[in-house]
Amino acid sequence: MKKGILLLISFVVFSCASHEPSSKVLELDEGIPVVAKEYKNELIITNPLDLAVIDNKLVLFMHSGEKPLLIVNPDDGTLTGSWGEFGNGPDEFTAPTYWGHDKSKQELYLYDVNYRVLRVYRYQAAGDSLSFNRIREVAMSDEIMVNCGTVLDNSNIVTSVLFFGNAPIQLLDKDLRTLSGFGWLSEQGDSSTDMRTFKGRLSSYKNSFAFGMDGIGYLAFYNQTDTTAYKEWEVYLDKPLYVGDRLDLKKVKQGFLDIEVTKHYVICSYCGKPYSREDGGFYGYNILVFDHDGDLVHNLKLDREIGRIAVSDDEKTVYAVAYEPDICIVRYTLNDL
Repeated sequence: MKKGILLLISFVVFSCASHEPSSKVLELDEGIPVVAKEYKNELIITNPLDLAVIDNKLVLFMHSGEKPLLIVNPDDGTLTGSWGEFGNGPDEFTAPTYWGHDKSKQELYLYDVNYRVLRVYRYQAAGDSLSFNRIREVAMSDEIMVNCGTVLDNSNIVTSVLFFGNAPIQLLDKDLRTLSGFGWLSEQGDSSTDMRTFKGRLSSYKNSFAFGMDGIGYLAFYNQTDTTAYKEWEVYLDKPLYVGDRLDLKKVKQGFLDIEVTKHYVICSYCGKPYSREDGGFYGYNILVFDHDGDLVHNLKLDREIGRIAVSDDEKTVYAVAYEPDICIVRYTLNDL
């Protein structure tokens, strides 16, 4: 009887533990040195809001200039097309924020932070470029203010909150109605509606998604079902320190500049520098590659500072916005790794 009770207790303990997300603190080594491949064709651009590989083309999402979207040949770096208009009219943008795309549906998701509107476009090849036709538009009805987001296969949307949410991450349905909030750090208070120090980048593959904070080296990986998101694991590269219910930005290092979830990996550009007014900006020299189990596969030490990234469909190339000596697009090849 005692053996049976002990076995039952062991089973219960094991079952509970198996549902607890893994959490660990990483200390990075010097990393594997990698050198960027530059394009011979010089593309003169301002700093893009984001970039993505869509239909084997590199798309840059701009915050200023002649067009909101620039289409670039990823092989030689030449500009092959552009699309959209800046302004206050229909289908015009003030800040075209990329929320992902769906290859099977050929849909692109763009959210304008200032208008608080999500627009869904059907895209198709147009020679060496892309064409876009709007098929849906929905406005945010709640007072919540968000910036980064990603659309899942089940049409739910995960967003990073700036103001007026009940947690750093907000799960929305396809009509931008709130389903749930989550994503608090350990020891973090849950009463504030100002989430700016906990905002971050999001990316998804099917119904799995990752969230990397830009205020601290914190990365979490989730699976989403119905209205619930299950945290599979989390990784810290810096211990969180607080002033009240906010991160102490004087004592923590800057976190993730961008993340891309692919079929097998979570690929991140990471800053890891202390906050400083004298520093050149929020850029970094590392690309970190995790598998979907949360294990660090590669720490790549770059030859120049980068920010936003995009990953090829075959997971062999990382495209990055580099800042040395000028703003440009470069490539890092992962074939040999």
